[in-house]
Amino acid sequence: MSSIQITTLIELNNLDELIAVYKRDEHINSYFSESCKNGHLEMAQWLYSFGGVDIHANNEKAFRFACYRGHLEVAQWLYSLGGVDIHAHNDTAFTMCNYIIKNWLYSLDSEYYKKFCIDNKRSIPT
Repeated sequence: MSSIQITTLIELNNLDELIAVYKRDEHINSYFSESCKNGHLEMAQWLYSFGGVDIHANNEKAFRFACYRGHLEVAQWLYSLGGVDIHAHNDTAFTMCNYIIKNWLYSLDSEYYKKFCIDNKRSIPT
């Protein structure tokens, strides 16, 4: 099965067909990242439950893309698994996300937020 077909299954959230493919395939990290990127929390959790998923693969790709696409629930779940570097890949999660995600990320690292305010000549909220 091609990666385009796999991506389509993920985008459609087709768990049954993906189960059959998963049993024959070794690209679990790619499927996991695509699920996170597309906001399919249930599918990402399901893939994670099998073991073998590296949530930190490719510089926190799953987390960065969940943030970029505005999937707060997925990003929070990934973060809750522990060890996620929210600053990976030159702070991509911060720089390419919507306002809601950005506020959540700043709440995780208030020192980074203060530095951002100083660097951008903005007042630091108290």
